[in-house]
Amino acid sequence: MEGATIRSGRPHRSGKTALRFAGGALGLGIAGSVAAFAALPATAVPTNHDRVAETGAAALVQPASGAPSQTLTVTGEGTSARERDSVYSVTTVGSAATANLATLVDNGAFTNNLSAPVQWPFPVGVAITDDFGPRVSPGGIGSTNHMGVDFAPAQGTPIGAIADGVVTSVTSTDNGGLGVNITLEHVIDGATYRSVYAHMLEGSATLQVGAVVGVGDQIGQVGNTGTSTGPHLHLEVQDSAGQKLDGLAFLKQYNTPSTVVSPPLQGASA
Repeated sequence: MEGATIRSGRPHRSGKTALRFAGGALGLGIAGSVAAFAALPATAVPTNHDRVAETGAAALVQPASGAPSQTLTVTGEGTSARERDSVYSVTTVGSAATANLATLVDNGAFTNNLSAPVQWPFPVGVAITDDFGPRVSPGGIGSTNHMGVDFAPAQGTPIGAIADGVVTSVTSTDNGGLGVNITLEHVIDGATYRSVYAHMLEGSATLQVGAVVGVGDQIGQVGNTGTSTGPHLHLEVQDSAGQKLDGLAFLKQYNTPSTVVSPPLQGASA
């Protein structure tokens, strides 16, 4: 049974907000000849170690003060200038992004402005397998009017929050439909929006209702729960009235440094 939307008047801060895409003073540099990728915890990049050696982007990411020490070094061989520029532009990185920056799965799928306060759920391009609106039902089990956007990196890939926000709903078990899913509420350019992250891996939705998250913080991991034909993230964006919006158009519009995202403690619904 999908969890009902619950709002908290005084959200508590999640433990997963130590690293961010935007704000703060996280340093970014190039790691000369030191190969330090092995310094990442085994859980930081699920099943992606081999791809890192093949397609990485020569970036060294240092954690913010007080965060667990992590070093990410990836070789630059075979990486395009465009890919390298995407990585070098990072000033701060969310916990999900730290793992994903190594993969560069499909940098042509979308371009993510990493200095913006609204981000795509993955810091670099991944395959988009279905967009918003009418479609042919996939496998005969999906809807013919798709209310979200489907991103399809590998199962287990960390999913990042699209903006600072507060958790308003958590469904941590697979009961069909959207499967394991989490809903966040955001205040973007003065308007309230909700983002829904669905079909996540069972066991990966560990946030609690009322938790405050930062842009890029890990929400869960890509999975195949609920009504799904394969591992993917189904991302929905809704306005304050619950009207579902075109997520691709939304992210393209607000993934810019001029966007203003209100602090969650000020913008969260009571």
